[in-house]
Amino acid sequence: MSKQVFCSVILALLIFSQWNYGQINGASATHQESPLIMEGYDFPTFDGLSNYAWFKVNLALTQKTEFSIGGEHYRRLFADRFTIPIQLKQYLDERTYILGGYQREWDLMNGGKGRPNPMPREDVFFGIGHDVRPNMMLEAKMVTPMGDPKFYSIGLEGVKNSFKLGTRLKF
Repeated sequence: MSKQVFCSVILALLIFSQWNYGQINGASATHQESPLIMEGYDFPTFDGLSNYAWFKVNLALTQKTEFSIGGEHYRRLFADRFTIPIQLKQYLDERTYILGGYQREWDLMNGGKGRPNPMPREDVFFGIGHDVRPNMMLEAKMVTPMGDPKFYSIGLEGVKNSFKLGTRLKF
């Protein structure tokens, strides 16, 4: 028997034994779930210029308190932005929570000049959310800039304080 066939047989036996063990009723997990959860997505790039990507790392501090840090990159023909939010989420019951945090946004094109704006935009935010289903949440939050920002968030030109209503579906 060749080395490749032998390795394939061993691999198939390991996969089958794991699948078979998972089918046994009452079998318990041999490891504890990690309090660290990572999530994110990236839209496909069709034109080589546009991009939207998002990620978030959540750390469960207690059963009802969660800390997260993330990143969001938005690039189009006339805009290139990167945002890092830091958030604390406190559950009030099984599905409803309040949240608050701080975010910093960089204008990487600096008004079309092609070099990053040296002064990032800083915002604080607070809000409320609800887990409608295990794979769907709704959030409403108020975002307020700190100081006098030199640029506006995309789509909010001329607006200082903003109210954001959003949802997320997980597949």
